[in-house]
Amino acid sequence: MSGYSLGELIGKPHKIVRHSDMPRGVFHLQWAHLNDKKPFVGFVKNRAADRRHYWVLAVVLPLEIGHLSVRLKPRTKHLESAKKIYSKLLEAEKRERIDPAASSEALVKAVQEAGFQDYTHFACEALVEEAEGLRNVLQTEQTEDFATYEAITEQILELNGEVKSVVESFDRIQGSPANLSIQGSRLDEGAAAVKVIAQNYGLLSEQLRTSINAVWASLHELNQTAQQGRMFAAAVSLYRYAIYQFEMEDWPPSAPPRDAEIAILKKCRADMDLPVQQCFRLIEAETRAFVDSIAKLRMQASGLAVTRVMCNIEAATVRGDTSGLSEITRRLSDFQRNLSLSLDNVQRVNAGLSQGLASLTRRNRSPVTRAAAP
Repeated sequence: MSGYSLGELIGKPHKIVRHSDMPRGVFHLQWAHLNDKKPFVGFVKNRAADRRHYWVLAVVLPLEIGHLSVRLKPRTKHLESAKKIYSKLLEAEKRERIDPAASSEALVKAVQEAGFQDYTHFACEALVEEAEGLRNVLQTEQTEDFATYEAITEQILELNGEVKSVVESFDRIQGSPANLSIQGSRLDEGAAAVKVIAQNYGLLSEQLRTSINAVWASLHELNQTAQQGRMFAAAVSLYRYAIYQFEMEDWPPSAPPRDAEIAILKKCRADMDLPVQQCFRLIEAETRAFVDSIAKLRMQASGLAVTRVMCNIEAATVRGDTSGLSEITRRLSDFQRNLSLSLDNVQRVNAGLSQGLASLTRRNRSPVTRAAAP
Protein backbone atom coordinates (compact mmCIF):
# COMPACT_ATOMS: atom_id res chain seq x y z
CA MET A 1 0.00 0.00 0.00
CA SER A 2 2.79 2.41 0.87
CA GLY A 3 4.68 1.80 -2.36
CA TYR A 4 8.00 1.51 -0.51
CA SER A 5 10.24 -1.52 -0.53
CA LEU A 6 10.94 -3.29 2.74
CA GLY A 7 14.49 -1.93 2.83
CA GLU A 8 13.20 1.64 2.45
CA LEU A 9 10.98 1.27 5.50
CA ILE A 10 12.91 -0.78 8.06
CA GLY A 11 14.57 1.51 10.59
CA LYS A 12 12.80 4.63 9.32
CA PRO A 13 10.58 6.85 11.49
CA HIS A 14 6.83 6.80 10.99
CA LYS A 15 6.91 10.24 9.38
CA ILE A 16 8.05 8.63 6.13
CA VAL A 17 4.37 7.76 5.54
CA ARG A 18 2.82 10.56 7.59
CA HIS A 19 0.37 12.67 5.63
CA SER A 20 0.21 16.42 6.11
CA ASP A 21 -3.60 16.19 6.46
CA MET A 22 -3.27 14.36 9.77
CA PRO A 23 -3.86 16.62 12.81
CA ARG A 24 -1.09 16.51 15.42
CA GLY A 25 -3.74 16.10 18.10
CA VAL A 26 -4.50 12.55 16.92
CA PHE A 27 -0.91 11.44 17.48
CA HIS A 28 -0.79 13.33 20.79
CA LEU A 29 -3.77 11.28 21.97
CA GLN A 30 -2.14 8.11 20.64
CA TRP A 31 1.04 8.68 22.64
CA ALA A 32 -0.98 9.58 25.74
CA HIS A 33 -2.62 6.14 25.51
CA LEU A 34 0.63 4.26 24.78
CA ASN A 35 2.63 6.04 27.50
CA ASP A 36 -0.12 5.01 29.91
CA LYS A 37 0.33 1.39 28.73
CA LYS A 38 -3.05 1.42 27.00
CA PRO A 39 -3.79 0.40 23.40
CA PHE A 40 -4.80 3.06 20.90
CA VAL A 41 -7.30 2.67 18.06
CA GLY A 42 -7.62 5.41 15.47
CA PHE A 43 -8.09 6.26 11.81
CA VAL A 44 -4.89 7.41 10.09
CA LYS A 45 -4.33 8.93 6.65
CA ASN A 46 -0.95 7.86 5.27
CA ARG A 47 1.08 9.09 2.31
CA ALA A 48 2.43 6.56 -0.19
CA ALA A 49 5.73 6.81 -2.01
CA ASP A 50 3.99 8.14 -5.14
CA ARG A 51 2.38 10.94 -3.00
CA ARG A 52 -1.06 9.37 -3.12
CA HIS A 53 -2.82 8.61 0.16
CA TYR A 54 -4.54 5.66 1.82
CA TRP A 55 -6.59 5.36 5.00
CA VAL A 56 -6.18 2.72 7.70
CA LEU A 57 -7.69 1.92 11.06
CA ALA A 58 -4.67 1.33 13.28
CA VAL A 59 -4.70 -0.79 16.43
CA VAL A 60 -1.50 0.13 18.28
CA LEU A 61 -0.27 -1.88 21.28
CA PRO A 62 2.51 -0.97 23.72
CA LEU A 63 5.15 -3.71 23.93
CA GLU A 64 8.17 -4.20 26.17
CA ILE A 65 10.42 -3.54 23.17
CA GLY A 66 8.37 -0.74 21.58
CA HIS A 67 4.99 -0.66 19.88
CA LEU A 68 3.16 -2.74 17.32
CA SER A 69 0.48 -1.45 14.97
CA VAL A 70 -1.83 -3.75 13.02
CA ARG A 71 -3.94 -1.94 10.41
CA LEU A 72 -6.93 -2.75 8.29
CA LYS A 73 -8.78 -1.08 5.45
CA PRO A 74 -11.69 1.04 6.82
CA ARG A 75 -15.11 0.14 5.43
CA THR A 76 -17.64 1.76 7.79
CA LYS A 77 -19.31 5.13 8.30
CA HIS A 78 -16.94 5.91 11.18
CA LEU A 79 -14.20 6.81 8.68
CA GLU A 80 -16.34 9.61 7.26
CA SER A 81 -16.97 10.89 10.79
CA ALA A 82 -13.23 10.86 11.46
CA LYS A 83 -12.49 12.73 8.22
CA LYS A 84 -14.86 15.57 9.18
CA ILE A 85 -13.43 15.82 12.68
CA TYR A 86 -9.83 15.73 11.43
CA SER A 87 -10.54 18.48 8.92
CA LYS A 88 -11.78 20.82 11.67
CA LEU A 89 -8.88 19.93 13.95
CA LEU A 90 -6.34 20.60 11.20
CA GLU A 91 -7.91 23.98 10.48
CA ALA A 92 -7.77 24.89 14.18
CA GLU A 93 -4.12 23.83 14.37
CA LYS A 94 -3.20 25.96 11.36
CA ARG A 95 -5.38 29.06 11.79
CA GLU A 96 -5.73 29.23 15.56
CA ARG A 97 -2.33 27.65 16.16
CA ILE A 98 -3.62 25.41 18.94
CA ASP A 99 -1.01 23.00 20.30
CA PRO A 100 -1.26 19.19 20.02
CA ALA A 101 -2.60 18.86 23.58
CA ALA A 102 -5.44 21.30 22.90
CA SER A 103 -6.12 19.59 19.57
CA SER A 104 -6.28 16.23 21.37
CA GLU A 105 -8.84 17.64 23.81
CA ALA A 106 -10.84 19.01 20.88
CA LEU A 107 -10.80 15.53 19.30
CA VAL A 108 -12.28 13.97 22.43
CA LYS A 109 -14.90 16.72 22.63
CA ALA A 110 -15.81 16.25 18.96
CA VAL A 111 -16.52 12.52 19.33
CA GLN A 112 -18.62 13.28 22.42
CA GLU A 113 -20.63 15.80 20.44
CA ALA A 114 -21.10 13.08 17.81
CA GLY A 115 -22.93 11.04 20.45
CA PHE A 116 -20.18 8.94 22.03
CA GLN A 117 -19.47 8.90 25.75
CA ASP A 118 -15.75 9.40 25.19
CA TYR A 119 -12.99 8.61 22.70
CA THR A 120 -12.67 5.03 23.96
CA HIS A 121 -16.32 4.36 23.10
CA PHE A 122 -15.83 5.86 19.63
CA ALA A 123 -12.68 3.77 19.08
CA CYS A 124 -14.43 0.64 20.32
CA GLU A 125 -17.41 1.08 17.99
CA ALA A 126 -15.09 1.78 15.07
CA LEU A 127 -12.88 -1.25 15.75
CA VAL A 128 -15.80 -3.61 16.32
CA GLU A 129 -17.62 -2.56 13.15
CA GLU A 130 -14.45 -2.58 11.05
CA ALA A 131 -13.51 -6.03 12.40
CA GLU A 132 -17.00 -7.23 11.52
CA GLY A 133 -16.62 -5.74 8.04
CA LEU A 134 -13.36 -7.61 7.57
CA ARG A 135 -14.95 -10.81 8.88
CA ASN A 136 -17.73 -10.49 6.31
CA VAL A 137 -15.22 -9.93 3.51
CA LEU A 138 -13.24 -13.01 4.56
CA GLN A 139 -16.48 -14.92 5.26
CA THR A 140 -15.35 -16.21 8.64
CA GLU A 141 -17.26 -16.84 11.85
CA GLN A 142 -17.10 -14.67 14.96
CA THR A 143 -14.88 -15.90 17.77
CA GLU A 144 -16.91 -17.08 20.76
CA ASP A 145 -15.48 -14.40 23.07
CA PHE A 146 -16.28 -11.67 20.57
CA ALA A 147 -19.84 -12.93 20.03
CA THR A 148 -20.42 -13.18 23.78
CA TYR A 149 -19.15 -9.66 24.41
CA GLU A 150 -21.46 -8.38 21.68
CA ALA A 151 -24.41 -10.05 23.40
CA ILE A 152 -23.35 -8.68 26.79
CA THR A 153 -23.05 -5.17 25.35
CA GLU A 154 -26.58 -5.37 23.91
CA GLN A 155 -27.91 -6.44 27.30
CA ILE A 156 -26.09 -3.61 29.07
CA LEU A 157 -27.58 -1.13 26.60
CA GLU A 158 -31.03 -2.50 27.49
CA LEU A 159 -30.23 -2.11 31.18
CA ASN A 160 -29.15 1.45 30.49
CA GLY A 161 -32.55 2.21 28.97
CA GLU A 162 -34.41 0.74 31.94
CA VAL A 163 -32.34 2.62 34.53
CA LYS A 164 -32.72 5.82 32.53
CA SER A 165 -36.48 5.28 32.68
CA VAL A 166 -36.25 4.94 36.48
CA VAL A 167 -34.28 8.21 36.73
CA GLU A 168 -36.77 10.08 34.55
CA SER A 169 -39.72 8.66 36.50
CA PHE A 170 -38.15 9.65 39.81
CA ASP A 171 -37.42 13.16 38.55
CA ARG A 172 -41.15 13.62 37.98
CA ILE A 173 -41.93 13.03 41.67
CA GLN A 174 -38.81 14.58 43.19
CA GLY A 175 -40.68 17.72 44.23
CA SER A 176 -43.54 15.77 45.83
CA PRO A 177 -42.30 16.06 49.47
CA ALA A 178 -42.30 19.86 49.26
CA ASN A 179 -45.67 19.85 47.48
CA LEU A 180 -47.07 17.53 50.13
CA SER A 181 -45.96 19.92 52.86
CA ILE A 182 -47.55 22.86 51.05
CA GLN A 183 -50.82 20.96 50.58
CA GLY A 184 -50.85 20.02 54.26
CA SER A 185 -50.42 23.64 55.36
CA ARG A 186 -53.62 24.51 53.49
CA LEU A 187 -55.74 22.05 55.46
CA ASP A 188 -57.82 23.19 58.44
CA GLU A 189 -57.32 19.87 60.20
CA GLY A 190 -54.75 17.16 59.77
CA ALA A 191 -52.00 19.63 58.90
CA ALA A 192 -49.66 18.27 61.59
CA ALA A 193 -50.10 14.68 60.42
CA VAL A 194 -49.51 15.61 56.79
CA LYS A 195 -46.39 17.55 57.81
CA VAL A 196 -44.97 14.42 59.48
CA ILE A 197 -45.79 12.37 56.40
CA ALA A 198 -44.07 14.98 54.22
CA GLN A 199 -40.94 14.89 56.40
CA ASN A 200 -40.76 11.10 56.29
CA TYR A 201 -41.38 11.16 52.57
CA GLY A 202 -38.57 13.68 52.16
CA LEU A 203 -36.13 11.37 53.96
CA LEU A 204 -37.26 8.40 51.88
CA SER A 205 -36.93 10.44 48.71
CA GLU A 206 -33.30 11.30 49.54
CA GLN A 207 -32.56 7.64 50.20
CA LEU A 208 -34.12 6.73 46.86
CA ARG A 209 -32.06 9.35 45.06
CA THR A 210 -28.88 8.00 46.67
CA SER A 211 -29.79 4.44 45.68
CA ILE A 212 -30.70 5.43 42.12
CA ASN A 213 -27.36 7.27 41.78
CA ALA A 214 -25.59 4.14 43.08
CA VAL A 215 -27.43 2.00 40.49
CA TRP A 216 -26.49 4.45 37.74
CA ALA A 217 -22.82 4.53 38.83
CA SER A 218 -22.71 0.73 39.06
CA LEU A 219 -24.16 0.41 35.56
CA HIS A 220 -21.63 2.94 34.25
CA GLU A 221 -18.74 0.84 35.58
CA LEU A 222 -20.30 -2.28 34.08
CA ASN A 223 -20.65 -0.55 30.71
CA GLN A 224 -17.06 0.76 30.76
CA THR A 225 -15.65 -2.68 31.53
CA ALA A 226 -17.78 -4.35 28.85
CA GLN A 227 -16.58 -1.83 26.27
CA GLN A 228 -12.95 -2.55 27.16
CA GLY A 229 -13.50 -6.30 26.91
CA ARG A 230 -15.36 -5.83 23.64
CA MET A 231 -12.47 -3.80 22.19
CA PHE A 232 -9.87 -6.36 23.22
CA ALA A 233 -11.99 -9.21 21.85
CA ALA A 234 -12.23 -7.40 18.51
CA ALA A 235 -8.48 -6.73 18.53
CA VAL A 236 -7.80 -10.42 19.20
CA SER A 237 -9.84 -11.34 16.11
CA LEU A 238 -7.90 -8.77 14.08
CA TYR A 239 -4.59 -10.30 15.17
CA ARG A 240 -5.88 -13.74 14.18
CA TYR A 241 -6.34 -12.38 10.65
CA ALA A 242 -2.86 -10.84 10.65
CA ILE A 243 -1.25 -14.11 11.78
CA TYR A 244 -3.14 -16.06 9.13
CA GLN A 245 -2.07 -13.57 6.45
CA PHE A 246 1.59 -13.78 7.51
CA GLU A 247 1.41 -17.58 7.36
CA MET A 248 -0.16 -17.67 3.89
CA GLU A 249 1.50 -14.85 1.93
CA ASP A 250 4.71 -14.99 -0.08
CA TRP A 251 7.59 -13.93 2.16
CA PRO A 252 10.23 -11.58 0.64
CA PRO A 253 13.80 -12.91 1.02
CA SER A 254 14.98 -9.57 2.44
CA ALA A 255 12.45 -9.67 5.28
CA PRO A 256 13.20 -10.74 8.84
CA PRO A 257 12.55 -14.45 9.51
CA ARG A 258 8.86 -15.24 9.04
CA ASP A 259 8.64 -17.36 12.19
CA ALA A 260 10.09 -14.59 14.32
CA GLU A 261 7.57 -12.06 12.99
CA ILE A 262 4.67 -14.47 13.49
CA ALA A 263 5.90 -15.19 17.03
CA ILE A 264 5.63 -11.48 17.86
CA LEU A 265 2.05 -11.38 16.57
CA LYS A 266 1.10 -14.53 18.46
CA LYS A 267 2.55 -13.18 21.69
CA CYS A 268 0.54 -9.97 21.24
CA ARG A 269 -2.60 -11.96 20.66
CA ALA A 270 -1.91 -14.06 23.75
CA ASP A 271 -1.24 -10.90 25.77
CA MET A 272 -4.61 -9.51 24.67
CA ASP A 273 -6.37 -12.67 25.77
CA LEU A 274 -5.48 -11.75 29.35
CA PRO A 275 -7.38 -8.41 29.47
CA VAL A 276 -10.31 -10.10 27.68
CA GLN A 277 -10.56 -12.53 30.60
CA GLN A 278 -9.83 -9.82 33.19
CA CYS A 279 -12.71 -7.74 31.85
CA PHE A 280 -14.93 -10.82 32.01
CA ARG A 281 -14.10 -11.32 35.70
CA LEU A 282 -14.69 -7.64 36.42
CA ILE A 283 -18.07 -7.82 34.66
CA GLU A 284 -19.00 -10.76 36.89
CA ALA A 285 -18.15 -8.76 40.04
CA GLU A 286 -19.77 -5.56 38.78
CA THR A 287 -22.92 -7.44 37.78
CA ARG A 288 -23.24 -8.76 41.33
CA ALA A 289 -22.79 -5.23 42.70
CA PHE A 290 -25.40 -3.95 40.25
CA VAL A 291 -27.88 -6.65 41.29
CA ASP A 292 -27.32 -5.78 44.96
CA SER A 293 -27.95 -2.08 44.31
CA ILE A 294 -31.15 -2.91 42.40
CA ALA A 295 -32.37 -5.08 45.31
CA LYS A 296 -31.73 -2.22 47.74
CA LEU A 297 -33.62 0.19 45.51
CA ARG A 298 -36.59 -2.17 45.25
CA MET A 299 -36.71 -2.54 49.05
CA GLN A 300 -36.59 1.22 49.64
CA ALA A 301 -39.24 1.86 47.00
CA SER A 302 -41.64 -0.35 48.93
CA GLY A 303 -41.69 2.39 51.57
CA LEU A 304 -43.51 4.60 49.09
CA ALA A 305 -46.57 2.36 49.42
CA VAL A 306 -46.78 3.24 53.10
CA THR A 307 -46.52 6.96 52.30
CA ARG A 308 -49.22 6.67 49.65
CA VAL A 309 -51.61 4.82 52.02
CA MET A 310 -51.05 7.37 54.78
CA CYS A 311 -51.82 10.22 52.37
CA ASN A 312 -55.05 8.51 51.33
CA ILE A 313 -56.06 8.01 54.97
CA GLU A 314 -55.48 11.66 55.81
CA ALA A 315 -57.33 12.79 52.69
CA ALA A 316 -60.33 10.70 53.77
CA THR A 317 -60.44 11.97 57.37
CA VAL A 318 -60.15 15.74 56.88
CA ARG A 319 -62.58 18.29 55.54
CA GLY A 320 -61.75 20.71 52.79
CA ASP A 321 -60.15 20.49 49.37
CA THR A 322 -57.88 17.43 49.28
CA SER A 323 -57.41 17.32 45.51
CA GLY A 324 -53.77 18.30 45.96
CA LEU A 325 -53.14 15.28 48.19
CA SER A 326 -54.95 13.03 45.73
CA GLU A 327 -52.73 14.29 42.89
CA ILE A 328 -49.59 13.56 44.89
CA THR A 329 -50.73 10.02 45.72
CA ARG A 330 -51.59 9.48 42.06
CA ARG A 331 -48.04 10.46 41.07
CA LEU A 332 -46.62 8.16 43.74
CA SER A 333 -48.75 5.32 42.42
CA ASP A 334 -47.56 5.98 38.84
CA PHE A 335 -43.92 6.06 39.97
CA GLN A 336 -44.27 2.81 41.91
CA ARG A 337 -45.89 1.08 38.95
CA ASN A 338 -43.25 2.34 36.50
CA LEU A 339 -40.44 1.50 38.90
CA SER A 340 -41.77 -2.01 39.43
CA LEU A 341 -41.99 -2.60 35.67
CA SER A 342 -38.47 -1.26 35.09
CA LEU A 343 -36.98 -3.34 37.89
CA ASP A 344 -38.76 -6.45 36.59
CA ASN A 345 -37.24 -5.79 33.18
CA VAL A 346 -33.83 -5.25 34.78
CA GLN A 347 -34.17 -8.60 36.53
CA ARG A 348 -35.06 -10.27 33.23
CA VAL A 349 -32.06 -8.74 31.41
CA ASN A 350 -29.78 -9.62 34.32
CA ALA A 351 -30.82 -13.25 33.95
CA GLY A 352 -29.71 -13.19 30.30
CA LEU A 353 -26.48 -11.43 31.25
CA SER A 354 -25.77 -14.10 33.86
CA GLN A 355 -26.27 -16.80 31.23
CA GLY A 356 -23.71 -15.12 28.96
CA LEU A 357 -21.23 -14.86 31.82
CA ALA A 358 -21.81 -18.51 32.71
CA SER A 359 -21.08 -19.41 29.07
CA LEU A 360 -17.77 -17.56 29.26
CA THR A 361 -16.93 -19.29 32.54
CA ARG A 362 -17.51 -22.76 31.08
CA ARG A 363 -15.48 -21.92 27.98
CA ASN A 364 -12.54 -20.45 29.90
CA ARG A 365 -12.35 -23.55 32.09
CA SER A 366 -12.25 -25.86 29.06
CA PRO A 367 -8.93 -27.29 27.83
CA VAL A 368 -7.04 -24.92 25.54
CA THR A 369 -7.09 -25.96 21.88
CA ARG A 370 -5.24 -24.64 18.87
CA ALA A 371 -7.08 -21.67 17.34
CA ALA A 372 -8.56 -22.38 13.94
CA ALA A 373 -7.43 -20.25 11.00
CA PRO A 374 -9.91 -17.54 9.92
